[in-house]
Amino acid sequence: MNNIILTKDSSHEQIENYFKAILKLSESNEAFPVSLDEVWMLVYGSKKDATDVLKKDFLQLIENESLGENPERLHYDYVIVKERISAGHTVSIKDNYFLSVPCLEFFIARKVRSVFDVYRKVFHGATNYISKKSQLSPLEMQMEILKSMQAQLQAQIDTSNRIGILEDRVHEIAERTKTDSEYAAVVGFAARHKIDISRQRASVIGAAASRICNSQKIETGKIADPRFGYVKTYPDRILREVFLRYYPGGF
Repeated sequence: MNNIILTKDSSHEQIENYFKAILKLSESNEAFPVSLDEVWMLVYGSKKDATDVLKKDFLQLIENESLGENPERLHYDYVIVKERISAGHTVSIKDNYFLSVPCLEFFIARKVRSVFDVYRKVFHGATNYISKKSQLSPLEMQMEILKSMQAQLQAQIDTSNRIGILEDRVHEIAERTKTDSEYAAVVGFAARHKIDISRQRASVIGAAASRICNSQKIETGKIADPRFGYVKTYPDRILREVFLRYYPGGF
């Protein structure tokens, strides 16, 4: 997410800002908003240590099962998106791990007290309510439950409204980048070629395009985005090269 990498040296403010960004993504029904590459260094000594624990203690959703509106995806903890990386005549496959918010809590946040304190501040809006429940009378508890249900319903309505606005603005971005014959954002390039692309796959393709541009000293651009502030744009020829790794049949 915008190349943010958290480590054990990250400040309270950096961690809080990252969690707030993840919260916004989760409110937009993003099932796996957290890239493992951005958070494993908060807790684990190596990425392999992190993936070993992830595979042992958490439930993976196979990538092709995650396509479409499948409510069962909410029962899984992480998904792996495979990336083809070409270096000369050699092609390798990189596994990119994306975590759900509950997985982020138990796999990362709860392992370090200072990190969990920040996580709880951002995500656990109901903490005070839970601690008070045992002191309430039955009638007061029923009233609190009704208030909570009403708040949840209003939050769902607000979230639906926000999603509608975000979808309209993302559509505008896609339409703008469709007309740019030289540079495009990943989502605009996909829209131009009528490719249905997930957030995880777009993130992987964007990272690959950035690596190619950096290695060839090619300048990237940027365009405003309602979710992240801005996203990078890349030359069409670079995006075409990367997209063909995942859509080899052409488009």
